[in-house]
Amino acid sequence: MKSLINSENFLVFDLSKLGTAYQIINSFVDSETLHVFEISPIGAQAVLILMSKDLVLLQLVHGQSLSLYKTEILNSVIIEKVDSKILNPYLSQPSLPNTEVKSNLLVLETNGFGVAFTKAKQLVDSGLDIIDFRAIRTCPPNLIITATSDSIEKLSMFVNQDTTSKVSIIPKVQKSLRSYFEILS
Repeated sequence: MKSLINSENFLVFDLSKLGTAYQIINSFVDSETLHVFEISPIGAQAVLILMSKDLVLLQLVHGQSLSLYKTEILNSVIIEKVDSKILNPYLSQPSLPNTEVKSNLLVLETNGFGVAFTKAKQLVDSGLDIIDFRAIRTCPPNLIITATSDSIEKLSMFVNQDTTSKVSIIPKVQKSLRSYFEILS
């Protein structure tokens, strides 16, 4: 897989079938300017994540894909400049060498890859640290993002933000829970 050191833009598709992912790849991916970050079957559905430094290219591919495969695209979103603070936890690697559980945790659960990556970017842009980003590949998928902050107010901003995600806040994280996340990193 291509190096992810420099931030890339992502085009995330939640699809009704894996065959559509292959059709999109066959139609648009050139492996020089547009790359496949992930393609996975999710029960009877699929996820396809394309990446490129060229945002305009992703916008064009997005528009073309929507016109060609609109009945098979359940959700799609472009995420600009995906940060390693999102990618590393998603790839089951520590977010930062010294990321530690702070005073409070936020657990966000959703069932769409596009929604999860959008929320992860919002969390990082708000100054929160993501310590875990899991994708349970069932149908529908369950994506779980765990973020941490010393500021309960920063976490609380995400509680009633939308109805498609489940959000839990764990204030005053105790040693037993903290040690669980220290094992993960």
